[in-house]
Amino acid sequence: MIGFLVWAVIIFWSASLPGSGQPQAFTGLDKIQHVLAYGVLAFLLAKAIYRHFSWSRLVVIVMVVVLLGVCDELYQATIPNRNSSISDVMADGIGAIAGFLVAWMWQVYSNMKRKQQ
Repeated sequence: MIGFLVWAVIIFWSASLPGSGQPQAFTGLDKIQHVLAYGVLAFLLAKAIYRHFSWSRLVVIVMVVVLLGVCDELYQATIPNRNSSISDVMADGIGAIAGFLVAWMWQVYSNMKRKQQ
């Protein structure tokens, strides 16, 4: 749980930094950053609170992570040279699903490995 909390603080801290107003290195970089950041957040939350995974737990994790993404976007709208967008929240949701699925696959692999020993 500590990893999840630390990562959430890092995300909100980075949202606190004023935007530079400079163009991105390439189109879509922002969305990739959102998918990765919120994917890691979902992975850490899933690993912290679940030993067994299910589709209903996927919904809970995604809802929690997307809610944090919405809060992040609303907060980010108050920072100079930053804006918020629904497409960022959608990228957060995609990352949340991906992060949960990676945690789920990790658990399946760990269980298979344990059974082989």
